[in-house]
Amino acid sequence: MIEAGGGVNRIWWGWCLSRALRWPDGHARGLVPCNPDEGRVPRPALLGTPSLVNPICPIFRRPVPKSCACIGGGATHIEHCFILRLETSMLPRLVLSACLSVALTGLATAQSWPSKPIRVIVPFGPGSGTDIVPRILLEQVGAKLGQSMVIENRPGAGSTTGTAFVAKAEPDGYTLLVTSSALTVTPAIYDKLSYDTVKDLAPVAILGGLPSTMIVNPSEPYKKLAEFVTFAKSGKKPLNFASVGVGSGVHFAAERFRLSAGYEAAHVPFKGGSEAITEVIAGRIDYYMCPVGTAIPFIRDGKLRALAVSQRQRLMALPDVPTTLELGFKDSDYEPWVGMLAPAGTPRPILERLAREIAAAVKEPGVAAKLEPNGIVPMPLELDAFGALIAKEIKDNAVLAKALALKPASN
Repeated sequence: MIEAGGGVNRIWWGWCLSRALRWPDGHARGLVPCNPDEGRVPRPALLGTPSLVNPICPIFRRPVPKSCACIGGGATHIEHCFILRLETSMLPRLVLSACLSVALTGLATAQSWPSKPIRVIVPFGPGSGTDIVPRILLEQVGAKLGQSMVIENRPGAGSTTGTAFVAKAEPDGYTLLVTSSALTVTPAIYDKLSYDTVKDLAPVAILGGLPSTMIVNPSEPYKKLAEFVTFAKSGKKPLNFASVGVGSGVHFAAERFRLSAGYEAAHVPFKGGSEAITEVIAGRIDYYMCPVGTAIPFIRDGKLRALAVSQRQRLMALPDVPTTLELGFKDSDYEPWVGMLAPAGTPRPILERLAREIAAAVKEPGVAAKLEPNGIVPMPLELDAFGALIAKEIKDNAVLAKALALKPASN
């Protein structure tokens, strides 16, 4: 054993470990050079010759710098360098081991998932378009997964209340978010979100496109969109319009049309779509760019009138209602979507399985028969493509929010 004062135990420990390690050159490296003929200093000089100038370090195989505090004590220098090299050589292995451990844990979780009911948070009120879509679709998805998917409405603050709840949830696949494209607007208009839309949420799939229709009270004098615009510009009375929150999809659909048509109207946000519809029927709100699925029953009952749809093409659910584009209002179209996301860190296999089951459910004849009459259109996108769409819309909507001079809201 090497006598090296207070460092004896650590050197002996290092020497023992070195017997089980091999450096990259293939030599079983101990505390002394394995081949003195290579120009390295033999053992006696390294371990006890204070006058030695720039000896060769047997650990890192290069001259010991003159500035080294332990140049006069070879054993101390060897101990220091050996421990340093041991740490640096083991670090990649430790990192790899940690990564493998995380990956295997995630795989095990994914293989046993789901073993209990799944909670689905909708950050809008009951009866809204974003609420209708998952109630139609997720029953089928839950049946395929072998677990029920329980929908819970958490409206408020332009959908940020429910979204924040999911962003902070455990990433185990048992708490999911179904929201609208409002998700890509809120970063531009809320100055202090408690979550990062891109970093704290993992995209899963788009459940469907959610086109809007402009609804008005049938007792109003305008029966066509052109007549409405003429009335709005006449200044006979100040107009207002409803939404389900600042920055929601229906809010932006209304604003895009208003900017294209060139008239003024006050925005009145509500917590849910049912409240907005009630106010239009009561005559206290002039119009609402309502999700088609929510509006159809009221349109059929004659309680509301549809003037146009925000989609680029006419909808099967409302074949007689024209689009804003075909009526000559340039850049007035807006195509919101309803999508599912999970907390960031949810194992990829869980995200992929959810995406597969959603894609399969949308194609089921029974599900499609319920989606289409409600104005919900297919928007098939791969998991990663959905993530790219979210990133793009965040940038685009920031520009629109600035053009509308929307003030940041406090959530």
